[in-house]
Amino acid sequence: GVAAGGFKNNSHFFDDKESHNLDLRGGGFIGGAQVGYDWQMNNWVLGAVADIAATNHKATITGTGDIEFNEPIRVEYGTKLTYVGTVRARAGYAWDRTLFYGHGGLAYGKTKTSVDVGARGTYREGKISQNRTGWTIGAGAEYAVTDRVSLGTEYSYVDLGKKTLFSDEDVSIKGGVTFHSVKALLNVRF
Repeated sequence: GVAAGGFKNNSHFFDDKESHNLDLRGGGFIGGAQVGYDWQMNNWVLGAVADIAATNHKATITGTGDIEFNEPIRVEYGTKLTYVGTVRARAGYAWDRTLFYGHGGLAYGKTKTSVDVGARGTYREGKISQNRTGWTIGAGAEYAVTDRVSLGTEYSYVDLGKKTLFSDEDVSIKGGVTFHSVKALLNVRF
């Protein structure tokens, strides 16, 4: 599938009391496996699904600017989402061999972030790996090619929450991860 979204960050540098917002947009690919179970009652379908996928979704930014008293500052920042998984409920309605459904539930993943900040003759560097949890919601459609094999597509919005990425006596950066994904699905029923 394809993932697109961003890493939203609030930063404080040195004696600066203001919050600086960095809104990084990025993208990448996502691919993995899922397991689930469905119950069908007439045309209504209820189910549960869990999935996990590797991804190379990433975003980077390099910038320079001034802080208090016009002192120069340089920031290099990059975040990559290495994997994402979900545990979701889904509910839908089937017409003949086609199922339309909505889904939502728990999302989790791991980010790797690198931060380089230089100002006032000092240099700060950090490499952070974080496990994250959040939520997801979306919709999909599935077509049963045979009684055991179906093809589908699914849209998801994922929010993995905000965490402190880097903090010391002079620099503080907090960041959140949100993104949209569209996946192609091949399901085999047992």
